[in-house]
Parts: sequence; C-alpha cells; structure tokens
Amino acid sequence: MVWGVRPPSAITLETNLHADQEVTLGVEAGRVIVEPVPADHLTLSERLDRFDPLIVYP
Repeated sequence: MVWGVRPPSAITLETNLHADQEVTLGVEAGRVIVEPVPADHLTLSERLDRFDPLIVYP
C-alpha cells in the first residue's frame, strides 16, 4: 500500500527526510516508527536509462 504523509518540518529537518522519499512505517511498544528506505545508488548510465525528458523533475 502506498500513501502520502507530510510530517511536520521539525521532524523532516531532524531526520533528514525529503520530499518523495520512501519510508517504512511500523509500530513498536505503542510508538510509530518511521524509517527511510535506503536510496538506490545508481550509476550515471542507470540514471540516464531511467530519465524521461517529458517529465519535469524537481
């Protein structure tokens, strides 16, 4: 399941989260745990393969 959540800016600054970053949500001992999903480290050729000139990238 995919949903969008906008955390308060204090949380994003403290955790170094950014827009469109994938995270996992969990619950431990009654607390909500947000963990970033590690970003793919793509080579330049892999990035170029994924590039679509018709999309406006942020």
